[in-house]
Amino acid sequence: DQNFRSNCFLQMLACLPQGDFHPVRVRQLASKYEEKLASMPLKDAPQSPDLEFIPYEHLWEYALELLGPNPS
Repeated sequence: DQNFRSNCFLQMLACLPQGDFHPVRVRQLASKYEEKLASMPLKDAPQSPDLEFIPYEHLWEYALELLGPNPS
């Protein structure tokens, strides 16, 4: 599916309000989609290379950073 990576990323974004924007909870909810995204590296994805100007993995980490510090 040429939209696989986009679908994974959208599911990850949907976890933000589901996890009340709490970094730990959001990461827990999104972990299965992160794993799916990692299973299809950008270089192997059957999609247009122009679709991801910035790889979704980088955008996701940036989104989590915006939520605040991740307590250890």
